[in-house]
Amino acid sequence: MIINIASTRKEAEEKGVNVRCIDVPTSEDKEHKVWLYDTHVGLCIEDYEHNGYDDSDFFMIVWNPETMEPENICFATTRGWTYPCYASKPDATPEVMEQYNVWLENRRAILAEESRIAELKRPLVGKEVNVVGGRKHKNKSGRIFWLGANKYNGEKTVGVECNNGDRFFIPASYAEVILEQEVIA
Repeated sequence: MIINIASTRKEAEEKGVNVRCIDVPTSEDKEHKVWLYDTHVGLCIEDYEHNGYDDSDFFMIVWNPETMEPENICFATTRGWTYPCYASKPDATPEVMEQYNVWLENRRAILAEESRIAELKRPLVGKEVNVVGGRKHKNKSGRIFWLGANKYNGEKTVGVECNNGDRFFIPASYAEVILEQEVIA
């Protein structure tokens, strides 16, 4: 569950559950009341901290039952007074964890396939390419015979040899690897 702060009881009751009032000490030795309320009960999977140069932000990975995906919610920060919010904690139900684990497995499979396709599209010596950038060699195709860095700016460069024997060098970003359709499927 995520613990939130509101300045009025009405605001707290509109936004969450388990509404409660606490007294907060101020620098003038006066009491100041704030209202706490809970959200995302049973949906909080994991908490983590992001450390900045001067401040830290605290996040919760929360399952969104509408989108069936996790989302990250910042629930506390050292940029301001959020001390009660530090008591927020993961409390995901077994059903939520099961849905999250299924989503994770699907996401891993998608990322693995994207990585496989990206590797196939990476310009390497011996691969056939179409030239998709530049002016002089655009729309030509050929085989990569050389791969290296441009000696002037360090940009990755490829040497392409066309079927007619012409050879030229272009930035690797101009070379689009030709993939067979069954390799992608």
